[in-house]
Amino acid sequence: MWRVRDKDNYYIARFNPLEDNFRIYYVHNGSRHKIADAKVTLPVGKWHTMKIIQKSTRFEGYINGEKLIEGTNDLFANPGGVGLWTKADAVTSFDDFSVKPLKP
Repeated sequence: MWRVRDKDNYYIARFNPLEDNFRIYYVHNGSRHKIADAKVTLPVGKWHTMKIIQKSTRFEGYINGEKLIEGTNDLFANPGGVGLWTKADAVTSFDDFSVKPLKP
């Protein structure tokens, strides 16, 4: 999750190996809305990398170094908090979480 304003307003990225998809959503006033998605099939039980690049209103989403999603959304145009998010029924492990500023 990124550009977090509070518990009800933020962007999220999700890779779901059970549904073979990678998606970006925004949560606005507690309601989740899909804004981009890609079909991707990767093995369950293996490590994968996810990278999100957000610059102004433009975003890009990568899985294992491959750009799969790109688009724009201006709902949360200013910087905010970051965090980790999973669905309630997910079994997910995180490692090497980092946030880096983009070079101008």
